[in-house]
Amino acid sequence: MCCDLIFVILVCKYVGERVQEKGRNPMPYQILLGAGWIGGGLIGGIIGFVLGIIVADGNGNGDGDLVGLLAAIGYGLGIACGAGPAYLLAMNVTRDPNYRPPQPVPGVSPYGPSPYGPPPAQNPFANPAPSPTNSAGTLPSSSAAAPGIPSFLPSAAFAPANPVPRRVQFYCPSGHILEEWSTSVGEQRRCPHCNGVATVPAS
Repeated sequence: MCCDLIFVILVCKYVGERVQEKGRNPMPYQILLGAGWIGGGLIGGIIGFVLGIIVADGNGNGDGDLVGLLAAIGYGLGIACGAGPAYLLAMNVTRDPNYRPPQPVPGVSPYGPSPYGPPPAQNPFANPAPSPTNSAGTLPSSSAAAPGIPSFLPSAAFAPANPVPRRVQFYCPSGHILEEWSTSVGEQRRCPHCNGVATVPAS
């Protein structure tokens, strides 16, 4: 009996969806189908049970298997006679000429809102981030020392780093080895041995 109720609910739900697609109210057809299924099954089962007792033994002492079989057959015939016409009526209902199926709202996903929230700011398809403004509500001007750099950023932050001194070895014109700390190529050094002038090489 529990399985029958579950099956009736599923069939009524299916019939309701088909009727609603045609613009009709599904409730009357679902009620008619459920009542015909349950009522027809009970009436058919009772009739089959009584007939089984009569056929087996007029005194009610006949074969129990035959009584159960006739009751089951009567139950099935009762469902067919009770729910069958209601099902056929619901499946053949005409479509409402004035019915318009609901259209999805533009810009809204039919699957509901995204569970991941809004896209991150670095998303190339997201809206651009607003430009920073000062207390007066205007955009910061560029620095005169560094055009294109906002004035609230120090221009020294974008200046090239100071060269790191390196220790190099080179020769003076007389062939003496000199070893000096130098920061750039081409600097001149005086040899302490011959007083000659030597130039710092590239490497």
